Order: sequence, then C-alpha cells, then structure tokens
Amino acid sequence: MKKLFTSDNCVNCVAAKKTISDKGLDIEIIHIDPMTRWGRDLQMQYRVMGVPTLITFENDEEVSRQVGVIDFTNI
Repeated sequence: MKKLFTSDNCVNCVAAKKTISDKGLDIEIIHIDPMTRWGRDLQMQYRVMGVPTLITFENDEEVSRQVGVIDFTNI
C-alpha cells in the first residue's frame, strides 16, 4: 500500500497527483490541512514534515519514504 500526503499550496503535489492519475497508479492520496486538528493529527501520526510525502507500507509497516519531488519511475 502506498499513501501520498499532499497540501493545497504545493506545486510538487499537483505534479505528483497528475502523474498518479496519468499512470493509473494505485496510490491513496491524502490531503493534509495543517490548520485543522485532523490535519495536524495526520502529520504527527505519519511523521509528515513536508509535502508531497510518499510512504510505502508492507504489512502495515513503513518500508520506504520519499519527500519532495517524487520519483515515480520504479513505482
């Protein structure tokens, strides 16, 4: 399972979401709004310090993380 954390004011997030859509990748996109309690809770839960952040999980454990410009060539 892969999760991409994004925000509204992020140019790299727009590009990452477009690539996911264009390639038909099975990646859950999660919008984080740090101005809300829910958004801050998500940031803390997944330790998201910047966006976009792509986290790959296997058996509910994080196995890899990319932050910033995401390399989709091996996904």
